Amino acid sequence: METTLDIENQKKRQGAVDTSFTNRIQEMEERISGAEDSIEIIDSTVKDNVKRKKLLVQNIQEIQDSMRRSNLRIIGIE
Repeated sequence: METTLDIENQKKRQGAVDTSFTNRIQEMEERISGAEDSIEIIDSTVKDNVKRKKLLVQNIQEIQDSMRRSNLRIIGIE
């Protein structure tokens, strides 16, 4: 009889442990999913920022080039 009670108690404990693990795994999956969503948003933002940076660098280069053009002087041509 004691053995049967011990087995029943072990089953209850095992069930509680299984439920605890299941809950923790589910919570971790939700947190990972949220982190993946955040990473996608950040990745998209970084890609947009890289594109904007390239465009701004080109614009700055064009402005610098146009500023230098007016400084050219041709000497010795008659």
